[in-house]
Amino acid sequence: MLEGHWKNENGIDFYRVPTNVQKFQGGDSFKFDGDCTFTFVRDPLLKFMSAYFTINFYIAEMGRQKSKSWQEQYNAIIKNYAFWNITTEPARFRTFVYDMINSTNEFLSVRPMDHAYTISGNMSPFFGSKIHFIGRVEQLSEHWEILSKLDHCQDAIRGRETSNHELSFGYLANEFQNHEVTEMLGLTGMDSRTSQKSEFPQYKELIRDQQLLNDIVEHLWQDYVCFGYEPKYPKLGFEYSGKFQMPY
Repeated sequence: MLEGHWKNENGIDFYRVPTNVQKFQGGDSFKFDGDCTFTFVRDPLLKFMSAYFTINFYIAEMGRQKSKSWQEQYNAIIKNYAFWNITTEPARFRTFVYDMINSTNEFLSVRPMDHAYTISGNMSPFFGSKIHFIGRVEQLSEHWEILSKLDHCQDAIRGRETSNHELSFGYLANEFQNHEVTEMLGLTGMDSRTSQKSEFPQYKELIRDQQLLNDIVEHLWQDYVCFGYEPKYPKLGFEYSGKFQMPY
């Protein structure tokens, strides 16, 4: 996750949120003159995989809370989300994917499931065509240089950056070495700083099952089209082979 933080001449506080969308404190502050609105997006599939780990991390955290409200939310997830009751991978991951695809709006309506929203779905309610710049995390240095030369954006300051390895695990990376959810996800013995994605059981399943990969990519297709990513992953050993075609 790329984090950014700065203030414009009106003193509006800008901050990065988990959805990869630049939001603001102060309600409609993006309408003020002088604002620089921007975000950096990631490869749609890799973001989705990171969201899967993040969701599992947060549900596990929820289950450890003692308050009545947290326990009520946790019990609702146990009741309504089949994947959370599956204890082995990749069956857990497959159930998550197809339950989300088959009933997207309902599935994503409960936190922390909203981490699996598409990038374009997250961005459209906040900015529409108002956003000044969309860069790629994979080309951060190059695109930040372009951003910093735009009108109103010269004062933007790069915040803390997270390594690509840590991005692969989402928020799970924060407690990766001592968090029991790693065992649930089949990640025991892996390292958020060095382990390769092809070692994850969830990625192995994408290599094994072409239809699963195709179904995920087609669910995320608008993001591929909007942000110019190609659904090809030679380093991971798989690529999309379905019927959808890029319009360019």
